[in-house]
Amino acid sequence: MARINLEKTITQVEFPPEIWKWIDLVGEMVSITQMEALEQERSFVAVSPFHNLLRWFINRDIGSLNSIYLLLRMELAYQAAAHIRLLCENVITLRYILLDPEERTRAFLDYSAIDAYKIGETYLQWESKTANPEHVKKMKSQQEEFKKRFDKIHDRYTFVTRKKKKTKEFKNWCNLSLKEQADKCGIEMQKLYAIGYRQLSAYVHGSAWALRRQEAYIRKSYDQTVVMIDYANLTRMLLAVWIEWLKIMSQELCWQAIGHAQGIVDRCNELDEATLEVVTKLRKQKREKATKSDVEATDLEPRCILCDGPAGEGSKSFSLSPEAIGYLETEHPDEETKTVLAQNVICAKCQALSQEERQKLAMRALARELKSYSDFFRDQI
Repeated sequence: MARINLEKTITQVEFPPEIWKWIDLVGEMVSITQMEALEQERSFVAVSPFHNLLRWFINRDIGSLNSIYLLLRMELAYQAAAHIRLLCENVITLRYILLDPEERTRAFLDYSAIDAYKIGETYLQWESKTANPEHVKKMKSQQEEFKKRFDKIHDRYTFVTRKKKKTKEFKNWCNLSLKEQADKCGIEMQKLYAIGYRQLSAYVHGSAWALRRQEAYIRKSYDQTVVMIDYANLTRMLLAVWIEWLKIMSQELCWQAIGHAQGIVDRCNELDEATLEVVTKLRKQKREKATKSDVEATDLEPRCILCDGPAGEGSKSFSLSPEAIGYLETEHPDEETKTVLAQNVICAKCQALSQEERQKLAMRALARELKSYSDFFRDQI
């Protein structure tokens, strides 16, 4: 089987200039981070367990930044959102550890023994009956070693409930949710969690809300305005997370890259304004095109305002008093009154109905119109 040609895959994804500007801004964040990391690596010396842990985080987070850029370049926006969310989680975790770096670094690292044992137990539970017996034997032997480490530190990751005085295990290394960790770190991390992590979670989870914009990425129904808004939102969220990440590196390792942040922020604000103008212009063109199509369709075959069927022979248009016509022309100066009235007719079949039946049809017609407006605003959002 031939290997997938990633270069060809990437070149087949074309973007308008407006989206390229957002991608280039992400690329600049990646480049700044990589260059600083390479420069710092030449003289880096871990002076504490936390600094060694920080080194591992840096390596993984630079991988996340590269992944975000590549995924956006291949128009995999929602997959990129998952990596921005991961980067956001790492920033909050690091800030929480920094509140007591010596004790919390040890707690964070030692918890790996809990994870290793539980993962091993899961594999043996579900795979031991079907896996190669020799592999199972080796796994059980390894699990015995994991058990020794697990037993040695297990009590450190338990607590006693207040009411029933029962001993329970921690839910993670610090027994706090990410939101609880953010709350303990102060307003900046609380804001990052609320604006960044929580919103990005909506992109990641398989909910109807998360899938609502997928139609815009399908070739036949591609909507540049939706893609532009997604790329702008993701880049802004990444920028917020990236700046907080750089603050940690500046504080702990004396990184200089934070000095570039304001320039990136200024360019992001400029792109925001430019994107808003383009989106407004494109949506106006789309509405005008839709209106034109509706008018052309109406010119070809008027439809009954009550039953929504073809008007046919014997249809009648509405008559208005001079006062009503004057009001219509005042409220809708861009509309041709005669054209509007010609579009709203009642077919011969509906004319023959009783007043009660026509009222029922009128209520249904109003419901259809309200739904069309609701659908329109939903699409815009």
